[in-house]
Amino acid sequence: QQNLMQRVAIDGLTHISDNHHRGLMFDEEARVYMTTAELVQAGHNMRAILGRKLDMIGFDACYMSMLEIWYLLSDCARIGVGSSDIELATGWNYLGIMQALQKSGLSGEDVAKIIVSSYRQFYNGRTPHFTQSAIKLKDTKKIKDNLDAISKKLNASMNTFGNTFRHVLIKARKATLEFANPMFIDLRSFYH
Repeated sequence: QQNLMQRVAIDGLTHISDNHHRGLMFDEEARVYMTTAELVQAGHNMRAILGRKLDMIGFDACYMSMLEIWYLLSDCARIGVGSSDIELATGWNYLGIMQALQKSGLSGEDVAKIIVSSYRQFYNGRTPHFTQSAIKLKDTKKIKDNLDAISKKLNASMNTFGNTFRHVLIKARKATLEFANPMFIDLRSFYH
């Protein structure tokens, strides 16, 4: 069986457990799920069939609105909708979405806005803990390039200043906004 836990970790900065698997569409009975690589392949297949990018791709699943996912799908779709945290068990407000989709001539951006706003309307007042967002995927390359540049600077500073800088990073990481799974952080919060 393929090792699913290949990872890079810096003690004190990351929180990864050995039983953590990333994927989607888990089938508990058959014990299978779709991997990120399979998801990307499916996106490329859909683009090939259509002869163009999807107007919108959305996920009613936990942790799918992440830079890692959107960057990989940016060649397949124009807009992405999902949660960067845990999705509540009842998921999207499909009734509200279907009612709003009765209008004709909606763009992918319109549909994305409908999904996000219907999610907020459905969960607002029921729980303070919900996230749902839409992003234009063309912007993910800029974010990824920025993250790469910052990572190189952090590594250079770690090499230059050693443990002194490591402690600064650990302090910054501890002050960073986390999601339900502490492995996932808000990048803007970490930068700040």
